[in-house]
Amino acid sequence: MTTNKMKQPDAIKQPDWFARITGGIGILFALLGFILSTYTYRWQKKTYLESIEERVLVRPVHRTIHAAGIPTAYDEILVEVVNIGMRPVFVKKVTGKVYGLDVVLFNSELAAGAPENFYTPPPLKKLEPGEGTDYDKRLDGFPGDRSNGTFQVTVSTTTKDFKEQTEVLDVKPSLRPMARN
Repeated sequence: MTTNKMKQPDAIKQPDWFARITGGIGILFALLGFILSTYTYRWQKKTYLESIEERVLVRPVHRTIHAAGIPTAYDEILVEVVNIGMRPVFVKKVTGKVYGLDVVLFNSELAAGAPENFYTPPPLKKLEPGEGTDYDKRLDGFPGDRSNGTFQVTVSTTTKDFKEQTEVLDVKPSLRPMARN
């Protein structure tokens, strides 16, 4: 008895390399897209968090002024605070440390417990984006040790503390008086 085995055509026996290569390329593109999407998501998240972050520019100046006609020198502390972020910033406190002495330029927390008949500063100073404000204080008869010539400023907001340090400027009197505008 003869069995009838059907012969399959040669085309079916050969693997379909075109389909396999196309499927492999598709899988590689899918993996590449997944990897790129995760990196893009991380970049967008980082950019968003940086955009809502508080950014403050602090420019401190401490000067020892020897003015003509004044027998003793006096110290002047100037601090400029500028909001360089994208959202409003609320300044709670501006303090400095010069020659080992702590100096308070602005403190909104002092207003909370003061009696009604005393002057109280506003509770918080709001700085809009791009807006700046100045804080200054004159120290007469400065009792500090003048060996360390650095001035450190701390600006406290509702969420962060910003610190800046600068050198002390020693301003000598000029030979001619300054013109006043």
